[in-house]
Amino acid sequence: MKLAVMNRDQRVDQWIHLLPEDSPHSVDVVYGAMSGNEPTQTIHRERTEWESLLHATDVDAVVMGHDAPTDLLHEQLTRLAQAGLPMLLSHPIAGILECFSLQMIQRETGGLIYPLVEACDEDAIALIRQW
Repeated sequence: MKLAVMNRDQRVDQWIHLLPEDSPHSVDVVYGAMSGNEPTQTIHRERTEWESLLHATDVDAVVMGHDAPTDLLHEQLTRLAQAGLPMLLSHPIAGILECFSLQMIQRETGGLIYPLVEACDEDAIALIRQW
């Protein structure tokens, strides 16, 4: 599975490092700056235009942190959820009203939205192995 990473934060960086080296999954695209200490098994292309994800055929899921201005983050979450792209989101990603809105969109589109919280790291890895 090819993953895209957006709005990196500490939670997302920690999760990226949990991917096993022998994993068939890779962080293929990073939207925004790379830190330079990414795991060696990842293959990176750096992009700035996140809207390309809305029609991407080379990305299977998005791992998203909350390191973005609030208005931009809300737009990204809404539009990616409407596109039905599976998302693993740093928790808490947004306020309660924005999350409620995402839940309603998820029900309409059937898209997968999964939180990345410390206690669920192993669950998130197991989930992604099933995709």
